[in-house]
Amino acid sequence: MSTLLVTMLTALTAWAADWTVNINPVALKPGDTVYVQNVATGRFLGGGEAWGTQAVVSPLSSAAKCIIIALDDGTYQIKNNAAGWEKSAGNANILYRQPADGTIGNGVKGCFVDYSTAWNVKDSKWAIADAGNNVYTFQVPNLADYQLTEESTQSDSLRGYVAGEFLGVNKTHASNSKVDGVTWGLYYDVTDVDSCKFVFLPVAMADAKAQLLKVVEQASSAGLDVSAAAAMLADVNADPAAMLAEASRLSDAIENAASVTNPQDLTSKYISNPTPIAQGTPAGWTVLNKAGAASTTGSSSDGCGEFWNAGGSSLKYTINQLPAGVYRFTAVALTRTGMHSSFFVGNDTIDIDTVGSATVNSRKQAAAWFTEDRDGDGVLNGRNVIELVLTEAMDVTLGLVADSGSAGAQVGDGWTVWREFKLESLGTSLETFQYVNGGLLDQFAALVSDEDTKYTASILEAGKAFANEGKTATTREEAASKYVEAKAKLDELKANIAAWKKLQVVAENAESEAWQLANGERVLELVDQANQMMSDLTASTEEVVAMINNINNTLDQCRKESYQAGDDVTNLIQNPTFNDTSVEPSKNQPQSKDGWTGANFGTGGNVDSRLCEVWAKNFDTYQDITGLQPGAYELSIQAFMRPAYIEDTWTNYKAGQTEVPAWIYINKSEQRIHNICDFTWSSAQDEQESWETLEDGKVVPNTMATTFTVMDADATAYNNTVVGLVTEQGGSMRIGIKAQDPDQTAGRWIVFHDFTMRYLGNDVEYVKPVLDSKIAELKAIADPMSANEKALLNAALTEAEAATAGSDGSAMLKAYAGLTGVEDTVQVSIDAYKALQSSLDSLSNMSQTGASSEAIAAANSLISEVTSAIADGSIAILDVPAKQAELAKARKALMIKEGSDDAPADYTAWIVNPTFENEFTGWTVEKTEGTDPSVSDNCAELWDASGDIYQDITGLPEGTYQVKVKGFFRQVGPKRAWLELLGDSVQDLSRAKIYANMDVKIPNNWATREYKDQFSAAGTGWYEAIDSTTTDSTRYFLPNTRANARVMFDANAYQMSFFTTVNETGILRLGFGDDTYTASDWLVTSDWELYYYGKNSKHATETGISEIGNDEKVKFNEIYSVDGRRMGTLQKGVNILRGKTAEGKVVTKKIVVK
Repeated sequence: MSTLLVTMLTALTAWAADWTVNINPVALKPGDTVYVQNVATGRFLGGGEAWGTQAVVSPLSSAAKCIIIALDDGTYQIKNNAAGWEKSAGNANILYRQPADGTIGNGVKGCFVDYSTAWNVKDSKWAIADAGNNVYTFQVPNLADYQLTEESTQSDSLRGYVAGEFLGVNKTHASNSKVDGVTWGLYYDVTDVDSCKFVFLPVAMADAKAQLLKVVEQASSAGLDVSAAAAMLADVNADPAAMLAEASRLSDAIENAASVTNPQDLTSKYISNPTPIAQGTPAGWTVLNKAGAASTTGSSSDGCGEFWNAGGSSLKYTINQLPAGVYRFTAVALTRTGMHSSFFVGNDTIDIDTVGSATVNSRKQAAAWFTEDRDGDGVLNGRNVIELVLTEAMDVTLGLVADSGSAGAQVGDGWTVWREFKLESLGTSLETFQYVNGGLLDQFAALVSDEDTKYTASILEAGKAFANEGKTATTREEAASKYVEAKAKLDELKANIAAWKKLQVVAENAESEAWQLANGERVLELVDQANQMMSDLTASTEEVVAMINNINNTLDQCRKESYQAGDDVTNLIQNPTFNDTSVEPSKNQPQSKDGWTGANFGTGGNVDSRLCEVWAKNFDTYQDITGLQPGAYELSIQAFMRPAYIEDTWTNYKAGQTEVPAWIYINKSEQRIHNICDFTWSSAQDEQESWETLEDGKVVPNTMATTFTVMDADATAYNNTVVGLVTEQGGSMRIGIKAQDPDQTAGRWIVFHDFTMRYLGNDVEYVKPVLDSKIAELKAIADPMSANEKALLNAALTEAEAATAGSDGSAMLKAYAGLTGVEDTVQVSIDAYKALQSSLDSLSNMSQTGASSEAIAAANSLISEVTSAIADGSIAILDVPAKQAELAKARKALMIKEGSDDAPADYTAWIVNPTFENEFTGWTVEKTEGTDPSVSDNCAELWDASGDIYQDITGLPEGTYQVKVKGFFRQVGPKRAWLELLGDSVQDLSRAKIYANMDVKIPNNWATREYKDQFSAAGTGWYEAIDSTTTDSTRYFLPNTRANARVMFDANAYQMSFFTTVNETGILRLGFGDDTYTASDWLVTSDWELYYYGKNSKHATETGISEIGNDEKVKFNEIYSVDGRRMGTLQKGVNILRGKTAEGKVVTKKIVVK
């Protein structure tokens, strides 16, 4: 691999081949964009090692572009794009010194590339000295601010000027971030002058020569004439544009030189970013989550990117119009053993290589694994290869998909790691297409090499004929056309062989079971037909598949017609064990979700995958079974729930709280599963350590493995049974297991193991208890409902009570069907009346003080009317929404009160959920990027995200309103925000906003000295901020969680107040948001209040809609409707324009378009 070196006075030759690469370094010129090269190593300033942003010297491919900034005191700053040009808008990344980074090592004089302009500017200033011939050194400035005195602190000694110490490279320098014992970091205490010399290289020239050099090396290896390009590399005055054109010409020649025996690497030509390892959205690539929405990749380091806990996420790249030809795509990638992440190119997909967690469990270990050949097959680990044949130019998409399991649920953490992608061409000639046709012939032969393989011979012969014609074709077009036909037959043959294999298994299993069925003759007849088909081997694939379905359907029908009372009918359940039964049972037997809906179970620590577990989730896993006989069915499963962590579970259990919020069910019949404490043992039941000892010496299992021990030893341990009814011939049932904990209790854990089912028949002994239970359940309903549904319920109950008093099981099943038939309708009616009662209560509890007499009279009349209607059920279900609207209108009429400057009216009740007590109820959440907004401790937050959260209030009287709210905004992390405050260099916070209609305010700055001595570190999560500008290093405690924010809000900290206007539409939009995504931004609000000051308030001039002076020049770039909706263009009627003056003042203007 060639490394680009610099020619200064004489030519320096690159290490590989004989290519002389000459670039004249340029003189220091502030403002120019350059590469900064270390002369001794030939490497360039970039970012890496600690945090990925430590200043290092790296190959040109990873070099940072730099701009030297001259300062008034004679020093310089080095702006760079190693971590992007800016940390945020107007906040440049700059090379700076940091001797207190714990990752490199506290006291190590290291540097980083991502200095923020808001930090201590001293650490970013450099003295740059000319050593002659455009060679320069960098040093801590020898200025007064950097001199060490007797009063200097230890920190000062690490940051001050020391004669003879320079910025440079020392590969053995102290650092905790070395790779294989070597650091390429830049340190500012290097004394070897030769290691501290740097030159500036013009970016355009260096990039062009680097690109041309790479192509020259490949072209030379391909036997092409590179003399013209070599001359350009040696010419210090070569034109960059001409070099790029020559690189492109050579690249085309390389592509044309590709053949089956001489493949050519075309990666750089067709994949702009073949190493998409950057966290977020790598350049040129698309990242989607499982749902298909835009997403991001996970962390990156050690030259590797990853997906983690992102099952179903994909990383995609599209090559536009890849020419016709034969290509080999390689993804260097891995996933964990047992997972099935995939590599795809076009429509071709393969599972990527897997490796055990004991071998690779970090990106660093993955990077090392990718460089090894552990199985000795001559291929490095993690090389996943797909060959693609294109008969015409077309767009080709390639990429990776992280494992999401066979049934769409993520397996484990879905960890998928990658390093790079590669594209090689095997050529585009006639010979190449003849070659791939020959390859198809080999694949045909391999598919039928086993004499026991069954297949339809006509498919094989047709495919071989096409491939032979392609192998001997005389034109590329003919060879390509025959390849397409042969490949289609190869795919057809694969499906055909799979169908015959499946038919053989299905026929054998069906014959065995049919002999056990009283009515199995129909199945046996079909098996005979299938055996004849397998003897003839002339059927099409479609005919084979049809026979498979016919046998399966007939067998299923016979099963359901033949079972008798008392029979085990577990075979009616698809996948009752939740395991892959093609694998022998063991603790590592793969789980399977086949047949189940809502299956989100998995495995945890000390795994025994013969069990399933769900940790800290609500869920409902079920399947529907159809075509059943009427009668009672008994469903059983071993299962328990630990409803909290074991200490709390045991304490509550002893106090009588034994029931858990988890059930098994058949249709509407449910049974709670066992509490983990229902069974205890006097000692551990195996040698494993994972048992929980309760306070009185009893033990319970604490892992899947120990749970299997007790369940396997005793089938009654944690066994749960429920009986449900199917009421008609050919009826259906839904069976399942579910958990619904409304409190989302931490530590809850469910384990379950194998459903079984028994048919009990329609004997009264089994049917009557289920019917009686349902009668009791429905008779106990005391909730108001519509009289129509009440009548239906009473009629069904009368019939059911008559049936249960008799001895006819069939009559009982019919009565049960009547009850369950009306049950859902009754519940809808109850829910509607509950909603109606809630609306009535809201109006009844509304204060009438200050309301107009007309509004009071109307409200009281409506209250009386609805109270009576609820009591007698006279409002039909379909009429409830309209009546709720009447109640809401009456409530708003009561809420309209006159306000003035002297006596503002409290309109806070008009805000839905102003304290976020009910999450985001009443608020619209529109996230644009980053983490989902959330609520905790009655505080709403936007963290690490951009977006808008708002609600619209309608029906307000026109006039001026005061909005009060508590809120703050912290730009990026707490340390940075606090240092900005201390340095009096707080960045522009206007990307965050709290607003009411057109009045937009910047939230309070999180970093503040306002609350000195008001808060302490009581509780957890507080950020302790030290004011280093004071002699006593005053400490402030600032919120770092929403729990902390709630403490401060309750003490009226971070209060905001401003005025806004509501016009004749009566609409007010309240909201808050962050317009520009910046990592780790944090906006928190709560406790919204609203006050009405009337139509003639003196505060009207303080609102956003006001006149603009003639001398103010405003650029209007936002258009809103009168109700606050953002518009793309001016609309007929009233429009509100919003913009800024040259001084940054936000102004608005009302205009009317006729």
